[in-house]
Amino acid sequence: MREIVVHDWQARAGIDVAALAAFLGRALGVEASPVSGGAGMRPDGAGGALGACRVADVKRPFWRQRGEAPRDGGVALYDGHELLRLALAVAGPGASPRGALHVMVTDLLVGTYDDADARYHARPVVASNPSLLSTASAVWGPARSRRYYGEAMAARASGGDGAAVEAAHAAEHLVEGDARMAAAIRGYAMQAAMYALTGEAFCDDASCCLHDAHWQSGVLSAVASGQLCAAHGAAIGGLT
Repeated sequence: MREIVVHDWQARAGIDVAALAAFLGRALGVEASPVSGGAGMRPDGAGGALGACRVADVKRPFWRQRGEAPRDGGVALYDGHELLRLALAVAGPGASPRGALHVMVTDLLVGTYDDADARYHARPVVASNPSLLSTASAVWGPARSRRYYGEAMAARASGGDGAAVEAAHAAEHLVEGDARMAAAIRGYAMQAAMYALTGEAFCDDASCCLHDAHWQSGVLSAVASGQLCAAHGAAIGGLT
């Protein structure tokens, strides 16, 4: 990997892609640069290609629902692998294992279908080249605490104050527009970079920013820390 190119595919201002590129350049010792634009990926841009990537049914793989109209209501979910096809067209022929790593930052909700439980799951990072980083999926993918879910269910059942539950647990998880999102996306970008370097994005060490955190607590304590474990920290120098 000789360089990293960070593309801004956000519909709304959020992640500073120039700052993200600078972080990756320092952390990995490679050339890194930002690219603004990507209007074709935005809901208000060239929606034809983007709309074709939208998931119609979260309980069926994409190939079995291609071309179907999404059900009304709910947040739009986009298939990560289909988005990667569009990303490859934007990134061009340089997006290869021997070329630059292209990282696309989007605020679309991105998911992939899991055969293990026959449904889609939101994915904050879809590691490939190009790779996708989704701020919306960082909010809705990793689970919140069991205590939060218990209190939220109790509030709904009793007609209680759901806003009070949200406020009480606000520090425990990411939300839309969260000031901590930039740090979390840096960690997910490191996972994408590690995948490009080694073919493996994740680390079993729960303190490493490469940890595949399934809970919001892990996102905030590990992924957003930006810190590599000793093994990966030592390995980076020999890989870049």
